[in-house]
Amino acid sequence: MKVRINLYNKKIVIDGSKVLLADQNATNGVIHVIDKVLVPLPSQNMLQYLASDGEFYKFVHSFVKVKLERKLIDGPFTLFAPTDTAFEQFPPYLLIKLVSDDKKLTDALNYHLVKGTLYTAGLTNGMVLQTVEGRSLNITMNPDKLMVNDCKITTADISVVNGVIHVIDTVLLPPVV
Repeated sequence: MKVRINLYNKKIVIDGSKVLLADQNATNGVIHVIDKVLVPLPSQNMLQYLASDGEFYKFVHSFVKVKLERKLIDGPFTLFAPTDTAFEQFPPYLLIKLVSDDKKLTDALNYHLVKGTLYTAGLTNGMVLQTVEGRSLNITMNPDKLMVNDCKITTADISVVNGVIHVIDTVLLPPVV
């Protein structure tokens, strides 16, 4: 079984699982205690996962509209993915403004992507992430919720072959849109 190993601020994370206790010698090897059960990485990339889920039609369609779907195949990336419900709650006048201007839509979509694979185990309160679009996203963490800018992360750490997806409840907008 292949696993994805990340190093965040000197913390080892395996497929999104924190290593709680490392390098425990045993008679037949070394044991690392982690906080989750490991499952095989899926064979789907971001585009395949989002397209097959049924909750992300509008988001995927937006990538296809401006011919950015390749970004959801390449990687590795961290994607903050708004659901169709998030698009439905989006102010209609802003949505019209976005979909009628390919440059603004491209910028908005790239604002949801961060280079590299960032599981929640690697995120810290106050962390600033650089987006593919070039602007920053701010992480806020407390015991009850995890936020990116003003968007709540409703489902975190969805592993795909080219990165990780975090589902958010609101569409992210770069400051200038």
